[in-house]
Amino acid sequence: MDGTRHGGRWTRAGRGSCEIWSLNLGDLIRAQVTRGLDHPPTWSASINATEYGKHASRDAAMETVEASITNQMRPTLGDWVKFQVNPRRPKR
Repeated sequence: MDGTRHGGRWTRAGRGSCEIWSLNLGDLIRAQVTRGLDHPPTWSASINATEYGKHASRDAAMETVEASITNQMRPTLGDWVKFQVNPRRPKR
């Protein structure tokens, strides 16, 4: 399977206290963990523009994102395998 250039790994953007971590899985999943400017800093997690709350640490926010993706992808991958084996379309 082909992958995208930066997909499948957490990548960092931003400078100084402005910190954004992104995880992209093809065109299907766009996840972000962003550092808040509050003190002490909180980390916000989101997947495809759906918020997954604020967390006390970057690791906690990333774990939330990864767990959610894992739970959502499990049934998706099963369906994808079925579709690849026999992509039936309805007949008229």
